Amino acid sequence: MSPTILVHPQPSMADTEVDIKVEDLPPDQLITVRATSYSGENAFESFGVFYSNSTGELDLAKQECLFGTYRGQDKMGLFWSMEPSPCNKIKFVRFLVKDVTKPKLVTIRVYDKRFNSMHDLIANNDMNVIAKCQVIRLYMQPGMKRIKVDENDVKGTLFLPPGEGPFPGVIYILGAMANPLEADSALLASHGFAIFNIKYFGFENWIFHIHMEMFEKAVNFLCNHKAVLGDNGVSVLGVCKGGQFALCMADCLDRVKSVVAINCAIMPVHNSHQYNEQVWPCVDSELLEYPKLNQHQGMSTRNWFPMITDSNKDTLANAIFKFYNRHEISYLLLASLSDEDVPSEHYCNQAEKLLKDAKHPDFTIIRNQGAGHLLEPAYTPFCVRSSSQVAPFLEWGGTKVPHSMAQIGSWRTIIQFLKRTSKMPTCKL
Repeated sequence: MSPTILVHPQPSMADTEVDIKVEDLPPDQLITVRATSYSGENAFESFGVFYSNSTGELDLAKQECLFGTYRGQDKMGLFWSMEPSPCNKIKFVRFLVKDVTKPKLVTIRVYDKRFNSMHDLIANNDMNVIAKCQVIRLYMQPGMKRIKVDENDVKGTLFLPPGEGPFPGVIYILGAMANPLEADSALLASHGFAIFNIKYFGFENWIFHIHMEMFEKAVNFLCNHKAVLGDNGVSVLGVCKGGQFALCMADCLDRVKSVVAINCAIMPVHNSHQYNEQVWPCVDSELLEYPKLNQHQGMSTRNWFPMITDSNKDTLANAIFKFYNRHEISYLLLASLSDEDVPSEHYCNQAEKLLKDAKHPDFTIIRNQGAGHLLEPAYTPFCVRSSSQVAPFLEWGGTKVPHSMAQIGSWRTIIQFLKRTSKMPTCKL
């Protein structure tokens, strides 16, 4: 009888666990399991070497991976440990999901022997494959709505869970990207939120001066939407540059009830912010030299961000957002301690001091040891560097195992925080 791969559930949401078992294997034999998925033309791959048990079964949730892209007992190890394939034309690439309406397919192959590297597996050309299947990973729940929005200076994409609602509203703000990625927003919506992924890149003079009225219109749009539970306001989740906007919104807008800020500064960096007559002046670093490229032709940009010190804190006082004075807003701040893009731990430490000094009643600080800048949904392949417009490669920082564990833990924490502050029932993820 030929070996059979069993997958449950099938399909599954991309941020949830999946069980993979193989039956009818030769008993007590070394087996290699390989996973492959694609982001555009770029392949991402992982593999693990296991012993089948005495009855010829392999359960990834129960049996230890002896060697491969991860080690130990971890049912999702083949997913989070994926790396760019040696076959790719570009060595350092990021796992991007450009169309959330289509599932990601993960091809699982089982080989009847041990392989020591991905190069050896590729060279084998599947000659030793004894079983093969595809795992279907969804970014949009069946019945979910994806609605393009372009009205009254409000642009972006609205994701609504299945059903009539109303649902708690969340504004999702990414870093400075011309075309906002939607994977995070779609997956968050699958947990019962109405997610508005705002597009702010490209508005007139945005790169020099940010008018916060643009975000106020987005808040009002979401609060007033018939499918949104907006009477008590909305939550805001911001990443990198988006985190700056989220904290500024907490300072000046009335209908914000909770904020998640990830790896961001706590003041305007590289452009000024304005709301009505209030202005937060742009704060630039005192960088005297363009950063040098490292051995991988990668560039770290953390030195482009100014540090708050005893000597300049009085000067910067007018620039720092006064989010800490808003005691009615709940905060979740996350910092990656190996961030090479932003000095996240420095700003997180400063934010914690400000919140404590203000005796703020509801804030949580999460520091992720060994994690880099790109904290993405659970089980997303780790990216240490990728191509950019300012250098051949931009360094994001972190190392694979601690970063991947941080993504899993942070993603769960974010969802639980948003549910708590939205007064939704919480459940185990």
